[in-house]
Amino acid sequence: MSSEKINAMRSLYNSSNDSDAIIGGHYAPNCIFQDPFVKVTGMSHVKAQFRLMRASVHSCESKFISSTSASGEAPDTSIVTHILSGKPKVWPWDLNIEITTHLRVDPDTGLISEHIDHWSISSTISNLPLINSLYDIGRAIFGTFSSTATNVLVPEPKPHAT
Repeated sequence: MSSEKINAMRSLYNSSNDSDAIIGGHYAPNCIFQDPFVKVTGMSHVKAQFRLMRASVHSCESKFISSTSASGEAPDTSIVTHILSGKPKVWPWDLNIEITTHLRVDPDTGLISEHIDHWSISSTISNLPLINSLYDIGRAIFGTFSSTATNVLVPEPKPHAT
């Protein structure tokens, strides 16, 4: 997939860009967008979701981490990992959410046909004061419990005497 398509997708998360123009120039008319909260089909609905995001934040931007072709995925699919950083209007703290985006380009038109965002649970929870501390404690407790139970139920094999 061309870096032009990846950069176009990432630019949607920059609050100073015209998301309608970006989607209109790079997305297929019947494109699909989904994230943990919504799934929409059609360019007008995808445009609306990014306008809503822009209306909900004081500022936001995408910080690139990596991009790769997706083995085992449909052809013309890339996986892009980036950090969405922003300042929501109804939240007193900045947010930093790790997002893995699966982008699929229609090989006939060269336009993005699917844009699927997966948000990291731990990076999302880390933005929630108090809950992030409870989450860390809960993970440590569950990790210790599951390791202890595994050691009892499925013990390490005993070394063979030689």
